[in-house]
Amino acid sequence: MNDVEKIVIAILITIILVGTVNFFIFKKSLISFNINPGVGIPASPQAPKVVIASDLVKKQIMFSSQEVAFHNDITSCYSIINKKVYDLTYFINKHPGGKQKILDICGKDGSTLFQKQHGFNKKITDRLLPTFYVGELVQ
Repeated sequence: MNDVEKIVIAILITIILVGTVNFFIFKKSLISFNINPGVGIPASPQAPKVVIASDLVKKQIMFSSQEVAFHNDITSCYSIINKKVYDLTYFINKHPGGKQKILDICGKDGSTLFQKQHGFNKKITDRLLPTFYVGELVQ
């Protein structure tokens, strides 16, 4: 076996070893990605917490009203509706009634305004709103 063949074999073995090590490292640190837009934005100014996929099955994500209040503008809009927390950031520019309607409830309890406008509409309350769900309100 000449020197070039030895180098090629050494490179291949190194690639295989590095790939195997990376596989096992990243396999153990799977992070859950929710389809809801905006999830992954920290709920408070502190560093975000890593959520392991199996933990999501065991417990719900809880928010205080102070954490929701941090998400109060077009870049991050969380709202409380009937004691549940929704990330409406993605929907701000898509709301048929105009973006100001959503901006008015960013960072606060929007239950009254939401119920007044949409409480009777099952398509919105049962199908659309749940797609923005991110957690429960802690009293």
